[in-house]
Amino acid sequence: MWLVRHAGESVGTLFSVQAAQSAASANGHAAAAAASTRDMAVRARRASRVLRSLPSSERVAILNRVADALLDSQDTILAENAKDVAESTVSADTTSQHAQSPQSAHA
Repeated sequence: MWLVRHAGESVGTLFSVQAAQSAASANGHAAAAAASTRDMAVRARRASRVLRSLPSSERVAILNRVADALLDSQDTILAENAKDVAESTVSADTTSQHAQSPQSAHA
């Protein structure tokens, strides 16, 4: 996780794969994951308000740091995205197979 700071104050957060996974599986409960997701959204909204109040030059500097962090993590992001695509393809195939009736499967 990377914190984006302005004048020593946290104004935003970028989450790593590990942080996202731990939030999604918090105690293995969907409610905990939903609460964590809501908390992230609330923090993002607050951070956006702080960012809006900053001078343009500071917002540009923060966005450049975010862009650098994304570029530094590009290989990991692309690998995780490929996993998501593969999982969704398998899931779609499984769903499609289960949707077929026994009669149409033999036709």
